[in-house]
Amino acid sequence: MPVLRNLLKQQKLRSGVYSDHLSLVSGLSSQNSGFTNVTATISIHEPLVYIEFEFPDRVKDRESQSNQDNRILRSILNEVRLDRAFERASTLLHEPLGNELLCSVSVVDPDLRALKLVWQKGLEGVIKSLITQVPMVFGDTPTATASILEKTVIAGSGNEEHSEVDLAQLPEQVHAWHSHPIKSVDGRVLGTLDLITLSEGVDFPDEECIANFLFIASVIFERRHALGTIVRQARVDQLTKEIGQRLLMPEGRSRFEVLSSCLLFLATASELSKGKVGLVYECPNERIELMGDFFGNQCQRGCQNELDLDAIKDLFIKGQQAWVAGSERGMEVTLIEPGSYWAQMIARVFPVSEDMKKASLILCPIVLNDDLAGALIFGSETECNETQRSLLTMLTPGITNYLIREALLEELESRANHDQLTGLYNRGCIEERLKAEIERSRRYKNDLSVILFDIDHFKAINDSFGHDVGDEVLKGVASRVESSLRTVDMMGRWGGEEFLVILAETDSQSARHVAENLRRLVEADVYQTSRPVTVSAGIASFSEGDDAASLIKRADIALYGAKNEGRNRVRAG
Repeated sequence: MPVLRNLLKQQKLRSGVYSDHLSLVSGLSSQNSGFTNVTATISIHEPLVYIEFEFPDRVKDRESQSNQDNRILRSILNEVRLDRAFERASTLLHEPLGNELLCSVSVVDPDLRALKLVWQKGLEGVIKSLITQVPMVFGDTPTATASILEKTVIAGSGNEEHSEVDLAQLPEQVHAWHSHPIKSVDGRVLGTLDLITLSEGVDFPDEECIANFLFIASVIFERRHALGTIVRQARVDQLTKEIGQRLLMPEGRSRFEVLSSCLLFLATASELSKGKVGLVYECPNERIELMGDFFGNQCQRGCQNELDLDAIKDLFIKGQQAWVAGSERGMEVTLIEPGSYWAQMIARVFPVSEDMKKASLILCPIVLNDDLAGALIFGSETECNETQRSLLTMLTPGITNYLIREALLEELESRANHDQLTGLYNRGCIEERLKAEIERSRRYKNDLSVILFDIDHFKAINDSFGHDVGDEVLKGVASRVESSLRTVDMMGRWGGEEFLVILAETDSQSARHVAENLRRLVEADVYQTSRPVTVSAGIASFSEGDDAASLIKRADIALYGAKNEGRNRVRAG
């Protein structure tokens, strides 16, 4: 009692009434000890002394403390920033923090397999650097060990014999380190609460205060995770909508251009920017098309390099069994670990970017007519996360539907523009192509020639061998001639047994050479007839004032001139 002590020391104690205070120790151990402040009223009436003690109202104090804690809880739940939320929550520990008692909160980062510091009080220097980002390695630090064991870990304070962490591994200024796991409702470790003392005699918060803090911390983390999930899902929905619009409104661009723009957008504006994206699919003409930086720079403008088509088809067959057959919808996402069988096979079959050969992969199969026709692939040098998987899962059906739609449009276009028997352009289409080439030649002053040829005595072939043999002769002649032409040349069935060849940037002399060559090729080929099959051809070259009709008319006149001269020959018109 300081007042009474001073009066006695100064020998000024007289009759009268004095008020003083004292603190009484309560509890059985230093860990759970507390102090009770008591008011003492001393009345001195010589020769008698009366002392009256007034103890505090514990119920009232608890109500006051509870009201204060509730106000803190409400303010925490309204706070969106982690550091501010934990700053307010730290008052629930009811101990002075920052000087001799250091405090920090870390959150588990599953992608890095580490604990990252999100709030601290009093940490600095070596201790702060040690706890800023803690790899989840058992026995390395109390923080990592507590998160792995999912229980409180204590280093120091005389617990070295039973500690999972050697105090000698910690900074020398640390006297004791208590690390408590922060758990979710379902028992997952979300992070840790770390309490560190720098000297002996510093009290840690009592168990009830720690338990309250851990509960509030779990609520803060769970709320943050829920908000993060909502934000990520909204972002995924936004990205999916953007990709859907790009696929639905191609604006006249080719399939490759549309899909490439989608992959580029994903690689720069989404969670997939942390890795590389690639798309492989089989076109209707059985050509394999690759795109995306997953396949390296050589595939940025379409993969024109030589591919082992047999190996790719073998991969698709095996993938059909592994990725599609067991799925109810045929759209299941497959996670592929680095170095696994599938990872090695993909790297062997496709020109995969060098850094993706040892990456973690997410593979989303593209299924057309119940068959595996391709895949959307994402590769990351770090472990793939759930957000990336969710995004790819939502995007793949849209890309699949786009490819289905494009395949149907190509089929319809092919039927509209191609002769069903020979596969060549039909008359309407080849005539339109000729008009376009004439316009181009007129504009740029380029040479242009056409060859009009037909099969000699074709009616006799039908009459002698049947129309089925006649059809095979038509297909054989068409295939043989088309395969001999340049890629810039065009060929169509003009009608019956007549065919038209358009030779871009070709003068009359060169056109005659081409016509003679195709005549010899047809004559040398073998058909299902007992006599040779020959053709007669007329050629005509574009001159100023020509249109499609006049150019073909001159070629037609030359063709009939060749027939009148005995067939199996070429004439120029």
